Order: sequence, then C-alpha cells, then structure tokens
Amino acid sequence: ASMGPYLAGETMAYYVLRSDLTVAHKPGTTPPPYLSLIFFHLKPEGVLDFADGVKKVNAAFAKTNTPTTVQDWYSLANGGHGPELVLVQERKSIGEMAGTSAKTLDAIMQEAYGDQGATIMATLRKAYWSTTTELLHFRSDLSYMAPAAK
Repeated sequence: ASMGPYLAGETMAYYVLRSDLTVAHKPGTTPPPYLSLIFFHLKPEGVLDFADGVKKVNAAFAKTNTPTTVQDWYSLANGGHGPELVLVQERKSIGEMAGTSAKTLDAIMQEAYGDQGATIMATLRKAYWSTTTELLHFRSDLSYMAPAAK
C-alpha cells in the first residue's frame, strides 16, 4: 500500500530521449532482462563537445563495422544536478557487461580516425566531471505492462 516508510529518500528527475545521439532505438518492445546506465555529469562548457564526441564515437562504430548493443541517450530535462546525459544500453545477461567488441574504445577511434581519434577521445573525456553507473534488472512479477493495443 505504501512504500514510504521503507525508503531512505527519493528524487524526481525527467529525461528526454536524444535521438540525435541514439543508436538503434526500439520503442514499444518488451523490456530486456537488464539495462546498463551510465550517468555522465557534464561540465557546462563541455555539453556541446560531449555531444559531438558521442556522434563521432557512433560513427566510428559504424565505420569500423564494430558490433554494438541497442543504446539510447537521454538528457536531463528537469530535476537532479545538470547538465547530465545518460547512456542506457540493453543487456541480455550480466555477461554482456564485458562489451560486444574485443577492441577498446580508444582502438576503435584510432582505427576510424587515425591520430585524430585520440584527440576526439581526450576532448570528450574533458567534457565531464564524473560518471555514475547503475544496472537495472527487469522484474515482470513487479511490473505493470499495459495491454497490447487492439
């Protein structure tokens, strides 16, 4: 009936899907078993550099034919501490946390952009203060799923 007495605290934040940064978004599908979230706490002066860097990383994966997971990028719209972008990646199992490629991100960027790959990564990394990660596990027994539209 009420979970309030059992909570240490709560916050409310609203995020907006960044379709310009997202790779292979699949709306309306059954939730995957796991979602990996990385919260990037950006420097105000680094927001544009970070978004540009993400676009170049996405292009590098495509250019080098490196497999990737479904990933969505969200921007904090209200609540919390901003500016903030969140990378949400679908995972079928805990084992997928290791990634889909034997190459490091730096190696992929080097392959795609040559020596400029290191500069792109340095600019991207300088654009944020810190990161926080979470792993969410879908529980159908605790979830409400809206009935399929007729």
